[in-house]
Order: sequence, then C-alpha cells, then structure tokens
Amino acid sequence: MQTKECRHCKQPIHQDARRCQHCQGMQGWISDQKDPRMLAALFIPLIFILGIVMVMTRTITKLPERSDLAPESLTVKKVSYRFGSGPSSDKIFVSGEITNSSGVDAGKTCLRVNLLGSKDNVIDSFVQSMDASSIPAKGMIRFRLVAETPALKAEIMKASVTVERSRAKGRWD
Repeated sequence: MQTKECRHCKQPIHQDARRCQHCQGMQGWISDQKDPRMLAALFIPLIFILGIVMVMTRTITKLPERSDLAPESLTVKKVSYRFGSGPSSDKIFVSGEITNSSGVDAGKTCLRVNLLGSKDNVIDSFVQSMDASSIPAKGMIRFRLVAETPALKAEIMKASVTVERSRAKGRWD
C-alpha cells in the first residue's frame, strides 16, 4: 500500500485518502491555508471583480464633456440701462434679453458690458457671469446685471452687451 504524509499532522495515510484518519484533516489543496494556490484562488477573482467595479464606477460617474458654444449662437437684444447711487459709488443696472439659436441649452454664460461715450468710445467695461440661469435651446431669457462703475452718468450715452463666452449646460448646471 502506497502512503503519503498528512498535510496537517504529518502521519502516514493512504495515497488516495481525502481525510486523515488520525486528525480528520482534509487533504485537498483548498483546505490547506498554507498552500499558495489557496491565496491565488481567493485573490485573483477578487481583484478581477474590483477592477470591473472600478471601470463601471468611472463610466457611470464621468461628467459629460461640455464644450463652449459659439458666441454667434447667442444674441443680445433690447439692452437698457439706468444709474443708481449707493453710499460709496454709483451703480449701473443693465437689462436685456438673450436668445439662444443653437440646439443645446447654454449653461454658464459670461456677458461683457461696454459703457460707451458720445463718440462710441469705451468709458468703462466689465464682465459678469450668469451662473444661476441657463438659456434653453431655441429659447430666450431676460437678464439683469448690477455693477459699480467709476463712470459718471453724464458721460455715458449707451451700453452695449455682448456674449464673452458660454458653455453647453452640463449635468450639474
């Protein structure tokens, strides 16, 4: 009769035995925690599953690519302005309408306001962001901007508003 040594108690047992008659220890390699194949059997599938989960998570949570909209797709109309006085300086209130002719909603939009004098020279200029409002595709919204200006009321003859830049509306806008 051919024998082999028990994996656990080191007593001689039958060559084909699955269990030791001395210590009742199983003789398969899965039951032996000291066998390096046991670590491979546990950790390789675990690493594979974690890799799949990471790839799926990155795909699900990836923000959509947002591109800048062409400035000519947004037009500003009906611009009006008025002055107001504050305790420290003069304020200007500029209002108007923005029309979006593109097929996507506009998210973050920055407007440039130029305050022009009698010879269409720029007396003051500022840029303000319209973070809170989005402009729907093929739609129109009204806007109102407030800014402090060092320009005097008598110097300003008109105000012009242009779109400085605009981005397509994203998931978090």
